[in-house]
Amino acid sequence: MHSTLSTVAVAVVAFAGTMVDNFAALIAQLAITDRARRPRATFGHFVGMLALIMISVVVASALSEIPLAWVGVLAALPIALGIHAWRTRDRPAHLVRRGFFTTLAITIALGGDNLAVWIPMLRAAGITEGAVTVGVFIVCDVIMLVIARLVASHPRVVATGSRIAPIATPFLYFFLALVILWECGWI
Repeated sequence: MHSTLSTVAVAVVAFAGTMVDNFAALIAQLAITDRARRPRATFGHFVGMLALIMISVVVASALSEIPLAWVGVLAALPIALGIHAWRTRDRPAHLVRRGFFTTLAITIALGGDNLAVWIPMLRAAGITEGAVTVGVFIVCDVIMLVIARLVASHPRVVATGSRIAPIATPFLYFFLALVILWECGWI
C-alpha cells in the first residue's frame, strides 16, 4: 500500500510526463488564437482532459479482472511512444488554431499516451489511490491551464519549449514505462 504522498508524487509525474505534448500544443494554440476565443479553447482542453480521465477510469475498472502482473505488459505502450517521439523529434509540429471543438479534438487526439500510462496506473491503484490520482490529474490540469494561458503571450517561451519538448518527451515516456512496471510488480 502506498502512502498518499507517494500516490500524489507518482500522479504528478505521470500527469507531467504525459502532458508535455498537450501542454506545448495548448500553448501554441492559445498563442495563435484570438484573445476573445482563448476561454473557449481553454474550456475545450479541460473537457478533453476530463474525457481522457474518465476513459482511463472506465478501462482500468474493466481490467480489474485481469491479474495486475499482466497489466504490466502495457508498459510497452509508453516505450513505443518514447521510441516514436525520439525518431520524430526533428519533425515540425502542425499547429491548428480554433476554439472549443478544435482544442477538444486535439486534446483527445494527443491523449493516446495519457491513456497508455493512466490506464495501467489506475488499474494498479486501489479505489482510494485511484481517487487521489484522478484528483491530482484534475488539479494539475487546472494549474497547467493557468500557466498555459500566461505563457501563451510570450513567444520566446514558446520557442524554447518547442526546442526542449522533442528531446525531453522520449525520456519522460521511458520513465513512465518504468513507473508502470513498478506499479504492476515487475520491478
